[in-house]
Amino acid sequence: MAAATTIGIEEVRVFLSNLVWGLGEVSSRPVLGAIAAAPFALVLLAGPFLRGVGPRRGLWLTAAWLSAAYLAEHTSNRAELDLGLAGFCVLAWGWFLVAALVTIRRGVGLGLLMGASLDVALRLGLLTLDVPWIDHPLATAVALLLGGYVIVGTHRVAAVVQETGEPDWRSISGLLAIGPWLAVTLLVTGNPPQVAARLGSSYGVVVGALALGHAAGISLASGTLARPIMSPGLTFLGTLMALAFIPLWNGWALGPVWAAAACVSASLMLAGALTGSERPSVRGSAAGTALLIS
Repeated sequence: MAAATTIGIEEVRVFLSNLVWGLGEVSSRPVLGAIAAAPFALVLLAGPFLRGVGPRRGLWLTAAWLSAAYLAEHTSNRAELDLGLAGFCVLAWGWFLVAALVTIRRGVGLGLLMGASLDVALRLGLLTLDVPWIDHPLATAVALLLGGYVIVGTHRVAAVVQETGEPDWRSISGLLAIGPWLAVTLLVTGNPPQVAARLGSSYGVVVGALALGHAAGISLASGTLARPIMSPGLTFLGTLMALAFIPLWNGWALGPVWAAAACVSASLMLAGALTGSERPSVRGSAAGTALLIS
C-alpha cells in the first residue's frame, strides 16, 4: 500500500499538471474541472468490477494495471499519452485502494501514511521533481522498484484475501477522511516548497520539521491501528492539533513547529478514521467502499 500510494500521489500531481499545461489554454474551466474529476469519480466503478471478477483477482489486476501504467507513463515522451496514462494511474490507484480495503483491510491506513512520507523523501532526493518527469537511470530504477514492489507486496498478502460482505456503514464511514487527508498532503504536509514560502523559513529547516512530523505521526498512528482502544484519545489529539494549520498557514512565529504538528495531526486523524474499517470483523462491501472513496 505504501508503494502504491507513492505512485498514486505522484500521478495526481503529474495528471493535474499535464492537464493544465496541455489543455489549459484551449479548454474552459468547467471542462478542465470535469476532466480532472473523472479519475476520482470513476473509482465508483470499482464496486461492480470487484463483484464481477472477485476480490482476489481484482486485487491482482488493479496492482498489475497500476504498475504497468506507471512504468509506461515514466517511459513515454508524448504529452497526450502522458496525460492519459497519468489519469489512468490515478484511477487504478483508487481501484487498488478499494480492493485493498475490501480484502486486506489491516495496514491500509498505515500504508497510506508511509506512502505519503516516501513520496516526500523521493522528491527531496530528486530535487523536488516527480519520478515520471525525470529521464535518468536513477529515476527509472526507482520507478521499477515501486512498480515491482506493488506486485510483490500484493503477492505476499494475497493469501489473506477474504470475500466481500454486506456494507457496514458505521465502520467504513471513516473512509471519507481519505479525501481531505490527500488534499492536506498535496497542499501542505507533502509540499515543502509551499510551506517554506508561507513561513519564510529556510528550506532545510522546513524539510527537517516535516520529516520529524511524518515520523512522529506514523509512530503514533501505528499505535492507533494496532490497538484500537487508543483510537478515540489519539483521534481527539489529532483533531486538537489540527489547530496548528492556522498559525502555519498565516506564517506565525515558530513556523517549523506548527509544520511538524500539522503532519502529526493529519496522520492521527486519518489513522483514527480508518481504525473502524480495519477491524477483523468488518467486511464492507465493494460498492460501499468504492462510493466513499470516490
